[in-house]
Amino acid sequence: MRAAALLECVDVSVNYGGVCAVDRASLAVEPGQLVGLIGPNGAGKTSLVDAISGFVPISTGRVLFDGVDLARSKPHQRARAGLVRTFQSLELFDDLSVRDNLLAASERPPWWRLAGEVAWPRLGRDQLAEIDGALESVGIAELAGRSPGEISQGQRKLVAVARALATHPKLLLLDEPASGLDTDESAELGRRLRTLLDRGTSMLLVDHDMGLVLEVCDHLVVLDFGRVIATGPPSVVRGDRSVIEAYLGESLADTLDRVDGDAT
Repeated sequence: MRAAALLECVDVSVNYGGVCAVDRASLAVEPGQLVGLIGPNGAGKTSLVDAISGFVPISTGRVLFDGVDLARSKPHQRARAGLVRTFQSLELFDDLSVRDNLLAASERPPWWRLAGEVAWPRLGRDQLAEIDGALESVGIAELAGRSPGEISQGQRKLVAVARALATHPKLLLLDEPASGLDTDESAELGRRLRTLLDRGTSMLLVDHDMGLVLEVCDHLVVLDFGRVIATGPPSVVRGDRSVIEAYLGESLADTLDRVDGDAT
């Protein structure tokens, strides 16, 4: 028996004026699952993630999270419910340390917790421990005291992932987290993402790094011109000729050869 979907998009469309960016797209993410959303530039991936997270309105369809229709929920309400995303533009605070960037992103505590931290400093220490745990989960704990301006672009990407994790999401929407990472960093990110699943964080991953996506995802959804043209486990999608011929072309074939070669 299949688990109930944590996230379910049903016939979702997104229009910008007369342009249809997403055309009746459906997908689902089950608890404990890492789903990859792939496609070429302009396929509608980010528009669909924007619709899921509430940053653009949907024209048709429904977005359900944990069984609740999100039609009337604002982005911050979705985040508080456990639906959290990263962005391609990082927008880190360069005048704060990496650790303080994560603290700034944490949900504002109620007044009674602030009062409690004055009376019982351990509450504040526990929060710092959670922040450091989020940094450790993506392998950058040693950067906690550094400024974002002092670290590489790839490391800044990992700070953004850790910042999202610090909010304790049920589902993490990752928009191009491997952009700016070299091959080794991307492989390490993939291992870290699989570890997060064991901690109870489900994920929807958007990325152009096909090696990463094929290696770490349980299930793939393929968009082309806003429409879902293929769906299934990577072992099935990688052999779908319509996917290869329609828009990924030789880049996918080359990636598959490289992945297969690395595995032998």
